[in-house]
Amino acid sequence: MLTKVAPESPRPVEMLMGVSVSGPSLSSFDYTLHDLLVSHAYENDKSMEERSYSISMRHALRYLGTDARREAVQASLDKMRDVRLSFSSKDAARRYADVPMTVAWREIAEDDGNEAIGYQFPEPIHALMRRMPRYAYIELAAIGDGRMSSKYSQALYRYLAAAASEVKWSPDEDETNSVTVSLSPDELADIVGFPRKGPAPFGKLQERVLRHIENDFAGVRRFRTQIEIVRKPGRGRPVVSVNFHLQVAAPSHYVARGNEFHVRQVGGRVGGTDDARFRVRSNLWIRAANTFTSIAPTTLSNRDFFDAWSLALKEALDAVPLTDGYHTRRFRGPSLLAAVDADGADAAAWGFLEEEARSRDLINNFTSRAQHKRIQVAHKDRLERSGHRQSIKEVPSIAPADPAEGFEVAELAAMAPLSAPKTFADCATIEIDLDADAFSSFGAEAEIERIVLEPLVSRSWSGDRNVELKVKWHRPDRSIDTFALEIKPTAGEWRSVMRSIDSFIGGAERYL
Repeated sequence: MLTKVAPESPRPVEMLMGVSVSGPSLSSFDYTLHDLLVSHAYENDKSMEERSYSISMRHALRYLGTDARREAVQASLDKMRDVRLSFSSKDAARRYADVPMTVAWREIAEDDGNEAIGYQFPEPIHALMRRMPRYAYIELAAIGDGRMSSKYSQALYRYLAAAASEVKWSPDEDETNSVTVSLSPDELADIVGFPRKGPAPFGKLQERVLRHIENDFAGVRRFRTQIEIVRKPGRGRPVVSVNFHLQVAAPSHYVARGNEFHVRQVGGRVGGTDDARFRVRSNLWIRAANTFTSIAPTTLSNRDFFDAWSLALKEALDAVPLTDGYHTRRFRGPSLLAAVDADGADAAAWGFLEEEARSRDLINNFTSRAQHKRIQVAHKDRLERSGHRQSIKEVPSIAPADPAEGFEVAELAAMAPLSAPKTFADCATIEIDLDADAFSSFGAEAEIERIVLEPLVSRSWSGDRNVELKVKWHRPDRSIDTFALEIKPTAGEWRSVMRSIDSFIGGAERYL
């Protein structure tokens, strides 16, 4: 079943960077369907020893998107029968040519008439998936539901995912956690399968490949991509290379591992009930304590991470900033609440902790007695939100408070605003600021229009209310320019937009 397919699925580099295709032209839909079939097979048979596999047509359609139809799936499977793949590798034993993509058929259960897709892979695909000396994870959520409109985006995503996998994310604040992939126009064309006779025409590459990347990569969480076009000086300024700057994210909370040392250290698992909107799985805190070691020395444990999240959540709900990070970080304040609504509390909590790992802020004075008082009130609020009466077991032990070191509980409660802060759900206006440093890297104001503004104007929205969006940036003379338009985004569409232009934004968005 589709629900058993992991959010991320591994692929050997030979299936990411060294693939050539012959036969019928494949669409983004075809690539997405094939990835689903491979992921489903591997999730249910990691040894890849089974001769054939089966997946429900209903679940396949759900993954492929609301516009997917049974007829389109069947046509795609028919096309795959005639497609041949070739895999290159440094290892001669892992090189294959003229490999059939897949063979598929329909399976119809006699009892309820539900249809399934039966399919088989040729032995080379089994062999590559069975043993993966080098591999990278494919994010199924990033390519499913029609998120990648272009087949060229699909091919480039796989190539960059393999490149990003070479950088092992480090919680050390001194590490950049980034890599740059530099490709000539000809190399880029060959990687994505863009047809060319002679030198690749960069104008067409830019129009049909590069301009789709920001929107098509919006759902990618494992790394963020910024594109830099390098030209020769002088007449004509021909393009020398396209540089893809990849900022690698921390491992997803789905694949991060927990260390039972942190459990034994505090005497058991931690976590607690909360309103369904803000509920986080208890094992996430163990995984966080094992992953974000730069903010988890021996004095901090999984309980401390749970406390930190509770504190950040209270700060956001009360709109009472505890540090300047409330105004500038992507997972603090109103932005944190927007992330919860769009991606769920698990992903939002993980994003908050990753930001703290890159540069400590809220956790900097985490062990102070004043902070302990705030945490105590945060847990009290959590229990009230969930409709539970406060229990001794639920609330972590709090160090004795010294009134001289911070607010009393009553004073903290009095700090809450008379009216709730605006969030995405009830705002009339959203303001975002472009980063001044990112602006200078554009090279010209026309690039701002192409990279940031045009995608916003041309995007289709499916929400049910109008919101005014204001985008602000500094001109070269340091004067401020503002671009405004009316949009009707859903929460998911808005988060997708923010992810796609994240590397160009300075600070958190403002909901007014």
